[in-house]
Amino acid sequence: MRENMAPAMEDVASRSTEHGPEDYGKNVHMTLTFMRHEEPGKTPDGMSADYLTETGKLNAAVRGFNLDAGIKKLFSSPKKRAKQTVDIMGQNAYSDVEIMNKTFEQAETERPEGEKENKFNVREVPELDTAPNIGPLWKEAAAHAKELIKGGDKHREIDLTLQYILEHPDRAKELGAPSTEEIAAPLAYRVAYEAQMSDKLLNNSDVELIHGTHGPKLEPFIREVIVNKAGEPGFKHVDEIGGAFDPGEGFGIELRRNDKDSPDNPNNYELELKVRGMSFKVDVTRLLEPAKKYLASRGEKAK
Repeated sequence: MRENMAPAMEDVASRSTEHGPEDYGKNVHMTLTFMRHEEPGKTPDGMSADYLTETGKLNAAVRGFNLDAGIKKLFSSPKKRAKQTVDIMGQNAYSDVEIMNKTFEQAETERPEGEKENKFNVREVPELDTAPNIGPLWKEAAAHAKELIKGGDKHREIDLTLQYILEHPDRAKELGAPSTEEIAAPLAYRVAYEAQMSDKLLNNSDVELIHGTHGPKLEPFIREVIVNKAGEPGFKHVDEIGGAFDPGEGFGIELRRNDKDSPDNPNNYELELKVRGMSFKVDVTRLLEPAKKYLASRGEKAK
């Protein structure tokens, strides 16, 4: 049975009296881009502060220059550093890039305090927010990584830190931090939601949805949903996806929806995750499992 994760993709798809049901959901292509925010400032204890450095702002502008032509929609976590990243990208895109977000002036909306330099009224999405209570586990993992490097390990500290988090679910539980599945679940829901709503797009549509989020959300998500080159679920070490993501890095999920209501594909779409020149099939069943758990945690359920 097809999973119905949400009623509509607001602001991206809209029905028109000029079109009938046969005009929607066929030969649709969507790219779902998920990226870490660019370089943030630092708090006194070494965690990310909620603003971008000047280097981070410059890097976001460069990413905007490099956006491919086409239709884009910008989404962000509620955190300022993520909103700044995607907003600056949109501001610096070339004229052949159509940003669907309204500006603050177009929306007749007052800019929130601290966002005076932002142009777009970027849609905040709670699923893109930071992983809750991750700080104590991250600090412990980073301390472990430093010890390994002192002992001669050649990996980067961020790679070793993330690997510790992936390998120690019991320790996460002891510290009150989320498991890797719990970290991945909100993004799984977001992907399932947007995939489901691709049938609300006009036939032959091609659109990219850009999502600004945080570490360490992306790598656990990939591990939960991909089929690796050996045909096995996930990955054992972050080296298999090229290491942990630096600020501004991320991945894309290519969605293709062909014949609507095909009996051979009850979900009516196929998903391929692309990262650092590699491609992996997304197991839709494994995607929907954490998505439904996330819905249940919010007191909702898939229809």
